[in-house]
Amino acid sequence: MICWDRVGDELVVGVFEQDEIALLREYATLFTRLVRQRLDSHEPVELLGVRVGLALPASVVEDERLLALLRHHLGADADDHELVWREPDCLRAVVDRLDVVLATLPPEGSGLVVLDDVAQARAWLDAGQDIITVMGAVAGAAGPDTVERTAVTIAWLAELLDRLHDHATRESDSSAIPW
Repeated sequence: MICWDRVGDELVVGVFEQDEIALLREYATLFTRLVRQRLDSHEPVELLGVRVGLALPASVVEDERLLALLRHHLGADADDHELVWREPDCLRAVVDRLDVVLATLPPEGSGLVVLDDVAQARAWLDAGQDIITVMGAVAGAAGPDTVERTAVTIAWLAELLDRLHDHATRESDSSAIPW
């Protein structure tokens, strides 16, 4: 069971079961790997025969998971040119958020997540929504069994995010004892 609480002005603490931590770590790790592989495939751009240090994809991403993610962030009506041009910045931001999640997940044997500030909580919220978006794309392209299994996981992640949002965005009561 997921339990979040706000301690003071900034600190947000979450208590999870060990299997929940392992699942979050697995999702974040696999998703990070997927996005980094796409970023690594980008080629440096040359203008007038000079490399300008900008790396772009050669074409619009074909992977439905990443395409769903880009459309989520850039809009469903983004054309191919916009998708290609804005993909690197969008995917780097996704990786940055996932890195925060992975860095704040506790080591084996602990179920306590400590987010030092609201920025880390925001990274968790955004990364969680990114994972839900990708899972929805996978479920949409799969059969009914996958849709059903994915729906349960998406509901769990949505509940986790809702509870985190409730605690991360509320005004703190600095005079309250956190326990």
